[in-house]
Amino acid sequence: AAGETMAAGETMAAGETMTAGENMDSDELIASDLDGTWSACMDEELRSVYYQYDFVGGNALGGQWSYVEDRFGEGNCLGQASMRIEANGSFTIGQNLETYYEIDFNIEQIGIKALNANSATILNTLCPDSNFTAQESTDISDLGCERLNIAPLSQCAANYHIIQKNAELITLAQYSLISNGLCQEMLRPNELNVSLSR
Repeated sequence: AAGETMAAGETMAAGETMTAGENMDSDELIASDLDGTWSACMDEELRSVYYQYDFVGGNALGGQWSYVEDRFGEGNCLGQASMRIEANGSFTIGQNLETYYEIDFNIEQIGIKALNANSATILNTLCPDSNFTAQESTDISDLGCERLNIAPLSQCAANYHIIQKNAELITLAQYSLISNGLCQEMLRPNELNVSLSR
């Protein structure tokens, strides 16, 4: 690999090849390591939330992401979800801080879909600046929804997270990608708390 040095006399086994981005003496995280779908279900009192991240690495340091958050009225993500938050954008992997990497999520669009009529009514109360209809996605990028802790993109166009990848798990500071509390780089968390699996 470019820039790679090998100890004098060291040779690679016959037929052995290195995959793109592989580093022989480091566990360096590159964007393609995150490729694919990662998800987790979190029980929260009488409801549960299903979190799903999809990553597509475009180069070593970043790529595109999409995010889905389904909310259920029952535990263990059972039954029918009542609403879905969807978002997408680009990501950049930052510096390695020994136990985790910085990762910046640039947000390009946020939408909410009421998955039934009752949820549409509730969302119209929670987010009165938008208009929700059952089974239709409503773009809230410009307006946000204060009661759901979602700021307009004009106020919060990036979320500053941390990430660690081990085998078939990624670990983050929190499940949710869409959070007013992570809009400033100085507020980036410094502790890993939650894991998602493939």
